[in-house]
Amino acid sequence: MSAEFVKVAQLHEIPIDRGKVVQVEGKEIALFRSEGTVYAIDNHCLHEGGPLGHGLVKEGVVTCPWHLWRFNVRTGEMVEAPSMKVDCFAVKVEGEDVCLDISSLTARIRRNRTILRRLVAGETAEDLAKEHRLIPEEIERIAKQARIGERLIWLGELFQRQGAIYSQDLLRIPYRDLEGISYGAQEKLDELIELL
Repeated sequence: MSAEFVKVAQLHEIPIDRGKVVQVEGKEIALFRSEGTVYAIDNHCLHEGGPLGHGLVKEGVVTCPWHLWRFNVRTGEMVEAPSMKVDCFAVKVEGEDVCLDISSLTARIRRNRTILRRLVAGETAEDLAKEHRLIPEEIERIAKQARIGERLIWLGELFQRQGAIYSQDLLRIPYRDLEGISYGAQEKLDELIELL
């Protein structure tokens, strides 16, 4: 897998004794500066998901502010149990720009897009499962997620159009309170509920 670096912060934005949390591809990542180097690890503590990026950093070790679990910012290893790790991400600094390798975050998305294109082209879930070392049920789950996503996008666009007509923000109205939406929207909502 080739590296895919994207700019996520400026060097001066990352404090020395604390981290900075950034959102990349839907994931929270904590950036730390330690001994002149920038490191990046998953922001969520293994214990109960505490925000590691808000913890204090001392000598390359961040302490989770919730329950004091400690992690090495260089390796992601838990200090007391090194076999337990949070994900680490490669970082490079170009001038003031801090860039993060997101290839591990985007690889699954690219794989899923390929699988969906090939399913639409008529390949079987069994063949794709063998090729990608998955079980056929996983291929079906990927396809189901895509169908749910398509319906959500369609409904969101429809609700915005209808909301503009009725001067209402239909996306903020609970499903059970919706009245007067088109039959097509009602049908898509019912399909979506069935899929979920």
